[in-house]
Amino acid sequence: MRCKTFIPLAVAFLAFTALTSTYGQESDNTVDLRLELAEMYMGASQVERAINILEQLREVAPENILVRQRLISAYESVKRYDDALAVVADSKPVPDGYDAAVRLSEMARLHFLRGDEQTADSLWVAAVELEEGNSEIYRSIYHTMLGLRLLHRAVAVLEQGRRDTGQLLLFRTELAYLYGLVDNHEGSMKEYLDLLSENEQLVVYVRNRLSRVLEQTGAVDTYITVAENATAEAPGYRSYREILGWLYLEVEDYPEAFREYRAVDRLGSQDGRAIFNFAEQVAEAGAYDIALAAYDEALAYDPDAIVAADALLGLAHMHQLWADANRESAFDAHGNRQPAEHYDYAFATLRTFLQRFPDDPRCADVLGTMARLQRDVFHRLDQATAFFTDVSTQFPDSPQSVRAQLELGRLAILRDDLDQAEVTMQRLVTTAIVSEVAEDARYELAQVAVYRGHLEEARWHLSIIEESTASSAANDALSLRLFILDHGGPDSTDAALGAWGRTVLLQRQRRFSAVLEAADSLLKVYAEHGVADDLRMLRAMALHEAGRSKEARNAFLALALAHPNSVHALPALLTAAGIQEADMQDQAGALTVYSDLLSRYGTSLHAPEIRRRILAIRSSGE
Repeated sequence: MRCKTFIPLAVAFLAFTALTSTYGQESDNTVDLRLELAEMYMGASQVERAINILEQLREVAPENILVRQRLISAYESVKRYDDALAVVADSKPVPDGYDAAVRLSEMARLHFLRGDEQTADSLWVAAVELEEGNSEIYRSIYHTMLGLRLLHRAVAVLEQGRRDTGQLLLFRTELAYLYGLVDNHEGSMKEYLDLLSENEQLVVYVRNRLSRVLEQTGAVDTYITVAENATAEAPGYRSYREILGWLYLEVEDYPEAFREYRAVDRLGSQDGRAIFNFAEQVAEAGAYDIALAAYDEALAYDPDAIVAADALLGLAHMHQLWADANRESAFDAHGNRQPAEHYDYAFATLRTFLQRFPDDPRCADVLGTMARLQRDVFHRLDQATAFFTDVSTQFPDSPQSVRAQLELGRLAILRDDLDQAEVTMQRLVTTAIVSEVAEDARYELAQVAVYRGHLEEARWHLSIIEESTASSAANDALSLRLFILDHGGPDSTDAALGAWGRTVLLQRQRRFSAVLEAADSLLKVYAEHGVADDLRMLRAMALHEAGRSKEARNAFLALALAHPNSVHALPALLTAAGIQEADMQDQAGALTVYSDLLSRYGTSLHAPEIRRRILAIRSSGE
């Protein structure tokens, strides 16, 4: 059944009344109403009906510019270029000067669209000659040609405008943009730098413009060369150095970028702010050595300035990123504490921040970060408890305090005090001022119920969370509830699920020997049960986190072999390859595994990660 577009009845009736009125009695309101009707027909792709109305309006209101424009547009949409040209040529009142030149340009555009380029060119020439020296006619013709994608002709028009007017500074933004489109990157960059020479505040504008064409072949190299030359000629001009530094960042030449941002900071009297911003960018890019030097330099300006506080937090975050990238561990394969250089630096830097800026509003977040480092990296539960308690007591009624209470409940789980955990989480479920925390607390209650084998209670909590689809815990709740439903039985006691839940708790508490003992024992009983692959996954993870890399690799491979259709199969193979790459330093072997995985699982959700690892190994071998 074909859909039809209907004009609202009231509008149609009023339009009909207007159409049947005496032309000599047309009012502005009537013209506007009939224009609205014509536009509605245009929107409904009923162009000929729109044209009929517009032609009648043209007869009774020849001076109405809007009617003229709509009729030309309607003719053009159905390629009635001759009719459109007739409307342009019959403009009333007859234009002169600039308006006449604009009319010639419009006629040129229509001739071009109808395929008569020679006539179009002659009309554009005539338009320029009519108003030679008037910068606005060159700009008007430029816009027309740009719309027709006549880029080189548009360049020529603007360049002619500069010559004809004798104003060589005209059309800088237009030519800078056009030169980039026609691959004249040297000309484009020179125009942008000329803009900056007049107004340093345009740095962000210029950077945004340049970023649109950076990927074009040769563009960035040309930009850098031109910017280097300009900076050499005017070394004290800050905006030139800022653009050059940004370009160096784009090509990952961090030492050269650092040099330019130093100059930017000095020339702008920013007291370390420009250097700090540079450090933030290169830290996120993984250039940690350069970032470290930049943070140190930013801190050297004024130890009590706000930029110093920002730099300390940035430095701590960078050390955490560095530690994560190096897969740093605070414990050796035997569970003994060992130096964790970057995690240790991060923690010490955060402590320095608290000492130097005790009144900073970010102190609550800093205490929370220190608490998580103690818990997740250094495995010091008592110290983590003390830090979260400080957040809760020093910043009462704050969102950070509420989250700290949630973390205290989680620490109770790690200490195997499930009763205390339940009390804390139940209180948060009913009183938390942050709804997300309340949902997370309920999810923890569900997990505690699983750990205890109280699966009906767990299902109840999970079903409540699922009703809050905006909750961050909703997806986890759904996954856990489906897992319980899929793996229940075969007996009515759900003994296998209960045993699995207790093993998950041991894993969460980092009691890896107990995990291995429990998993081995349970697999003898439940080798054919649906939880078998999950138990094998827990066993392999325990071996890995205990530092028994070779055994862990073999366990992950065995899981994938025994359960090829398990959701854990591909993640297990990826983890095994990662152990081979990082722990066993066998990058060649890992590359072979990754390549095989990509060929087998090229359409999976893990494919981007596999490609990233392949690229990282190949890049490190260059």
